Amino acid sequence: MNILKTLGIALLVGSFATIAAADIDFSQSGMAVTEGGHAYAKVKKADRVDGVLHVEIEFVTDYQGYSGETLYQALAEGAIFIRAGDATYPPIDSAAVPDKLQLTFNYNPEASARVGRWKADFVAPASDAAELVMPGIAPIPLAIRDR
Repeated sequence: MNILKTLGIALLVGSFATIAAADIDFSQSGMAVTEGGHAYAKVKKADRVDGVLHVEIEFVTDYQGYSGETLYQALAEGAIFIRAGDATYPPIDSAAVPDKLQLTFNYNPEASARVGRWKADFVAPASDAAELVMPGIAPIPLAIRDR
């Protein structure tokens, strides 16, 4: 009987561990995925203040042993912009946009899933829904908040 109890407890603990591991699966999260397929863009901020849209993105992975990837190295003029409907909005200061975006390796995403950060300021669209377009990743949906 004690063996059955111990086995039952072990199975229960194993089930919780499986559920906890599943919590880090970003593939069904709706976040934009990189071209490499193992990192995702998590919007940390999309705040409109006095006609300026402040955008901050955190890149995360759920892939054990993620080796990193370069999303872009040399930007062409107009390669990064905000799209709202048919209109596009450029960065306010192109020189302030990072000229290279390299995501770092991550061997243990359960400890910390972050593999990179990115931020820039844009001319703010009037719409509350837009997307950030940049090389190396699917368009990133933004829910814009007024501050």
